[in-house]
Amino acid sequence: MRNLTVWSFLFLLLVSSCDEQIIEEENHISPDYRSAFINVFKKTESLKASSISPETTADLFVNRDFYVGESNLYVINNVVDHWAIEVFDRNTLEHQSTLKSWTEGEKAKSFGGTIFGISENKNRLYVTNSSQVQIFDTNSFEFIARAGTGVWWSELDRTLTNGFAAYSFKDKLFVRDRYNLVVFNESDLIKGKPQSEILVVARSEKGQLSDMAYHNQHPVSMLMHKDLLYLSDVGQKKIFIFDPEAIQASQPIPIYKELQLTKKPLSITFFQNCLYILCDGGQLLVYNVESLEQIDTIVGIDQYLFESSINRFEISSNGEELPQIFINDMVNKEISVGLVENVEIKIYD
Repeated sequence: MRNLTVWSFLFLLLVSSCDEQIIEEENHISPDYRSAFINVFKKTESLKASSISPETTADLFVNRDFYVGESNLYVINNVVDHWAIEVFDRNTLEHQSTLKSWTEGEKAKSFGGTIFGISENKNRLYVTNSSQVQIFDTNSFEFIARAGTGVWWSELDRTLTNGFAAYSFKDKLFVRDRYNLVVFNESDLIKGKPQSEILVVARSEKGQLSDMAYHNQHPVSMLMHKDLLYLSDVGQKKIFIFDPEAIQASQPIPIYKELQLTKKPLSITFFQNCLYILCDGGQLLVYNVESLEQIDTIVGIDQYLFESSINRFEISSNGEELPQIFINDMVNKEISVGLVENVEIKIYD
């Protein structure tokens, strides 16, 4: 993230490989040249410790991962013994609040260890840590319910063996734990329901996914696209694809498709009709979503954009004509945010 010109050039390569209509020629606007318009990336902001408050020092900001929600940007802040979710306004990037403690009934609670994953759906925030997914209201940040018991040795029909990512879609909550993809019913995850009645609906077969105990330094990407669930697997260097409609209660979850890679997938994101996979070694792989054929590899950019400290690259449109870009840099302790702008290029004949 050192050179704006390089950022712009690289994003031009990125988007032009996905959509041949990114460059649109207009009529001649002078006798000397004609105009074309391209989408280029412009870095606009960096979120750092001081973005939380002027008094927050760098040692109090460990940005493991983030999630771009409908209105908020949620940042996992994994400072030991101060684990928290930092909430920023998605558009203004102003710090809104910090979620680090709450009450359940009359008991005070807090995150008792590393927070591994976070996601949002329908005014519900899903925070994965230890062997549980804790669910909060995104308006009040009041606790709603939890999937998993918080310990890995409890009854199998309620247990997550550690938890690394969660994603809600329609009536199901999908959780990646140490060994499996695990599914809960959203209808069970309501305020006041006894924990003993929140049961696992289905699991993938043990051994299909890699053992996350040895790869938990890397966040897990789990996203829906066109009604299919995409899940990164660092250990096997794969992207697994699941069809939620094929899931049956108490039956092993079938794998719909899988994409074998040669490098570890650190994060995935979608834009237009393309799947972007950020891999270790500073490569951004571009695939056609429908065919799963590789379109491009963005290379030669390690020292500019995808350094070894980068673990997430997110393209988020949220209905805007041109999307936002979010990039997480763990070592330099910053999240870079930018916009894609439509820029005129003058072409001289």
